[in-house]
Amino acid sequence: MCRAVYAVIVAADVESAARLRRAAGLEVQVMDVVEGTGGLPAGPFDVIILDGAAAGAREAVPAFRAAAPDAAIVWVGADPPDDVHQAVPDDGLNDALPGAIVKALLARGR
Repeated sequence: MCRAVYAVIVAADVESAARLRRAAGLEVQVMDVVEGTGGLPAGPFDVIILDGAAAGAREAVPAFRAAAPDAAIVWVGADPPDDVHQAVPDDGLNDALPGAIVKALLARGR
C-alpha cells in the first residue's frame, strides 16, 4: 500500500498558499501551511514547497535543510538557490509542480 506524500507549504501569503496547494496534486497531503519563513512546524513530512516570493525565502533554505534534513525542498519561482532539490517557475506551475515533487524526493537520496 502506498501512502501520500506529506508536505509543508511555505508561502508569501494566503493566496499563494492556496495556489500551491492546488498545484501540488492529489497525491500530496499538505500537513501544514506556513505564511512567511519564520520556521517549520514539527512533525514528519517529505517535502517543503517553498514559495520564492516569500520574504527571506532564499535565506531560509539552509535553516530548513538543517531543521528537516530528510525533507526535499521544491522552490517555486525564479532564480532558485543551488541547495534546493528541484525548482519550478511560476508559469506552468499546475503542470510542473507534481513532477518536481517526485524528482525532488528522488534527488534527496532516500
